[in-house]
Amino acid sequence: SLPVVPGNVWETVSAFSNTSGGWIVFGIKQNGKKFEIQGTDNGGKIESDFLNNLRNGQKFNFKLYPKAKKYDVDGKLVLAFHIPSSPFK
Repeated sequence: SLPVVPGNVWETVSAFSNTSGGWIVFGIKQNGKKFEIQGTDNGGKIESDFLNNLRNGQKFNFKLYPKAKKYDVDGKLVLAFHIPSSPFK
């Protein structure tokens, strides 16, 4: 089965944790300078896979505990995770 969390997201997580932190958002597509709300089809699975990978310390040599938020935008689910800055660089 295909992963629900895109593989390239881990590079972004690493960059955010190595700098001042930042938000990763699932369910929004960028077209040039415009952003389109698409929503996520499998929000629960995305959230659990993403958070489990960060909290179990397997993707990185330290555990991350991001803040998770869910938004309903016109019936479409958007997930946002704030990646904190890590003390381990």
